[in-house]
Amino acid sequence: MKKNSPTNLDYAIMGLLREEALSGYQIRQIFENSEMGNYSSSPGSIYPAIRRLEGLGLLESVTQKEREGKAKKRFRLTGKGRSALLGWLGEKVNPEDISKRMDELLLKFAFMENLIDPPAQVRFLQQIEDLLPKKIEELESFYDQHSQMIPLTGRLAFLHGIEIFRTHFRWVQEAITTILKKITSKS
Repeated sequence: MKKNSPTNLDYAIMGLLREEALSGYQIRQIFENSEMGNYSSSPGSIYPAIRRLEGLGLLESVTQKEREGKAKKRFRLTGKGRSALLGWLGEKVNPEDISKRMDELLLKFAFMENLIDPPAQVRFLQQIEDLLPKKIEELESFYDQHSQMIPLTGRLAFLHGIEIFRTHFRWVQEAITTILKKITSKS
């Protein structure tokens, strides 16, 4: 990653701001109360990330009046921020992403609605679909060659890992089918 490039936390924040301005507190609450909880919701993580994104020109703050008449500071994507988010969403999926960054791929997919058209969503998923069988084959081959040297609990844990990749593969196929149905129903 280049210096001054957004981090995964930064992209997660930008993804949350893709459709509406949110306060720092609202962003923290989403991280704390959703599946995005694998990112820290602490003020010591979120607010420095917001300041970093503002410094990079990817976010800007706006003041909005609340019902009680109080002004509330919220953050929204700038044009540059939207472009950076779109660039991140459009990155090519590679084998290392499948092995080490499946959560990031799913985060990207979650943010694609209203930013990336359905055919591009399908192409993104197809990249994952194309890479998963090779990963599963590599894991199965390793298991077949080395399982006798691994303790029972290690073998069971390894089999769990293989099953997770098989589940990813089934899910991606279902997701592709669902989006393709949506595309054809609009035609």
